[in-house]
Amino acid sequence: MALAALVGSQLGQTLVIGRRSPLVAGTAVVSVAGLFAMVQTPGISQFFGCRPMGPLGWTIATTAAGLATASSVVAEALLP
Repeated sequence: MALAALVGSQLGQTLVIGRRSPLVAGTAVVSVAGLFAMVQTPGISQFFGCRPMGPLGWTIATTAAGLATASSVVAEALLP
C-alpha cells in the first residue's frame, strides 16, 4: 500500500503541475496502469517485494495519494 500511495501521490502532484497537458495526463495514466499491473501481477509483485492488494488496500492507497496531492496544492497556495 505504501508503494502505491507514494507513487500515486507523486503522479497526482505531477498532474497538478502539468497544467492540463495531454502528454502529462497520458503519461500519468500509463504510469498508473503500470503501477497497478506491477502490484497485482503475482510474479512481478514478488520481485518488487509487494503482494497483490484487495479493494480495501487500493482504497487506502488511493485515499492517501489523494490527500497527499490535495495537501500539496493547499500548501502551495498558502506558502509565499
